Amino acid sequence: KIQKDFEVYINLQEVQIGTSTVPIQIRDVSDKLKVELSQSNAKIDVQEKITQEYSVTVEYNPAMIEAGYEVEEATVTPGKVSITGAKNVIEQIAYVKATLDLDPALKETVEEDAEIVALDAKMSKLDVSIEPTEVHVVLPIKQLSKQVPLEIVEENKLPENIAIQSIELTQDVVNIFGSKEALDSTNSVQVTLDLSKVNQTGTYTLPLVPVNGITAFDPTTIQAR
Repeated sequence: KIQKDFEVYINLQEVQIGTSTVPIQIRDVSDKLKVELSQSNAKIDVQEKITQEYSVTVEYNPAMIEAGYEVEEATVTPGKVSITGAKNVIEQIAYVKATLDLDPALKETVEEDAEIVALDAKMSKLDVSIEPTEVHVVLPIKQLSKQVPLEIVEENKLPENIAIQSIELTQDVVNIFGSKEALDSTNSVQVTLDLSKVNQTGTYTLPLVPVNGITAFDPTTIQAR
């Protein structure tokens, strides 16, 4: 009991594929001791060992992505891994996943190595060997945007003795950024020309002001002439 220098073992050298019953044996016990086993046999299941290739799916928590940003398709390197195990276990594989641990309020592309796991249909981890054990994942994250037409709005009055012959913007459309709801509800952007500041023929720079959930523009100013 103190030395524990004995072994309880089963010999599988002659066992074939399938279910077998083999004797439980013991060795390296002093001949001065009388030894009894509580169980004389063990039932074992031997399966064919196979290797198959699987594509890796990237998993992450979408709640970690900042509002107003979206995730594009992830790039996984290598795209496939080799999984080795007992045939009946390999046949249970339903998912091969690499999970990313993301920080909250994420706004930038993520690039990191992620461990791979093989799961069955009930999302239980399977006892298999995966090569390689990790993949390199690039998860592109970009701000939601949309292109909409520009509308010019005039405010205030022209100075005396000034008349406008024509007004045109240097571009007809602008890229807007914001939440999905704000983008869906915005079909155009108004740019305001203060007529009281128009005193001669020329080009005027008009700022674009965020409103109604629109957080940014590209470009941020528009030229009117």
